[in-house]
Amino acid sequence: KLKMKTGWHTTLMECHKKVIECCKPKSIPPFTLQRIKAFTKQGFIVTAMAFKNLKEDKGRLKDLRDLQKDLIFLGLLVFADKLADGSKEVIRSLNKARFSTIMCTGDNLDTAVYTARQV
Repeated sequence: KLKMKTGWHTTLMECHKKVIECCKPKSIPPFTLQRIKAFTKQGFIVTAMAFKNLKEDKGRLKDLRDLQKDLIFLGLLVFADKLADGSKEVIRSLNKARFSTIMCTGDNLDTAVYTARQV
């Protein structure tokens, strides 16, 4: 269990890779990376959250980058972002008309591959 102290905190919610990179290793539960891989292979988008009690770092914060060091991992946020209705038909029509179709995404590679296979 995590007890949050009163006072100032910083919270980071971003790409799971960035968050894990900024966390104290001992705060990350075992098998977290395996769980992330399993979610992304199923097409889910995974972000993560972490926090830091700023009172504990008083006097040691030299610049904003120090806010993202030695964070405590809070957990994963997993989202489903399904293809819009009609997407498959539109892609098929474009391919039939000999248009080249490409996929541009900022998603995790496993999530992107899963989505591409749905089309």
